[in-house]
Amino acid sequence: MIRVREFTAPKLGNKPEENEDYLLFDSGRMKFAVADGASDSIFSGVWARALVESYVQSNLSLFDDGAFIEQLVRTARDRWYEEIKWDQLKLFVKNKAINGSFSTFTALEGRDSGDAIEFRVVSVGDSCFLRNDNGALDSFPLSRPEDFNISPKLIWSGYGSPFSKEFKWRKPDFKSMSFTSASVDFVLATDSVSKWIIEYYPESWDHIIDGNTLELFSGEISMKKMRNDDLTFLHITTT
Repeated sequence: MIRVREFTAPKLGNKPEENEDYLLFDSGRMKFAVADGASDSIFSGVWARALVESYVQSNLSLFDDGAFIEQLVRTARDRWYEEIKWDQLKLFVKNKAINGSFSTFTALEGRDSGDAIEFRVVSVGDSCFLRNDNGALDSFPLSRPEDFNISPKLIWSGYGSPFSKEFKWRKPDFKSMSFTSASVDFVLATDSVSKWIIEYYPESWDHIIDGNTLELFSGEISMKKMRNDDLTFLHITTT
């Protein structure tokens, strides 16, 4: 049985509605995803949510490697475009929104294959999949603290109104991996949590599963061991 612990919080000092990260999962179908909207684009939190919901709430599968990314972006664009009240935006907001929104995206999906589970991960940007493998840490797509920077790869929503909802999509630079495992002790996390886990492993992993997460992260931020950022993770295990 899959068990999931979820956590998401905005930057210290920000309101919950200012959180531009998003997470969602369906443990019964073994679908999990996180996304981190880029703060320098407008409505990026809406776009992050659209990407995650378009995957988890649909029949899209990471195992359909050839078609998945295009289907995801097109489906998410419809959600993003339809949620924004274009005709009610103030002029300065509309002038920025016309350029679209950007977000990272990382998703995990599993399917039974006999005595083990076959997993697939798809990622764009610096939100990571991390695996605790018998005391060793595997991280994808980034694996070193110095790999994280201020210009990650991103998925673009396409232009906003007055451009049509129909658009010529731009294929993001995505990475994917597959593996089979009989045990499950995984994390999906946005960039600041991912970097912190990698940099301070194995103590960081133990802290992730201990609870009191907001208090922990607040302390790590105050000691400058973690950047004050929107913070999001899913911890996925089997019971």
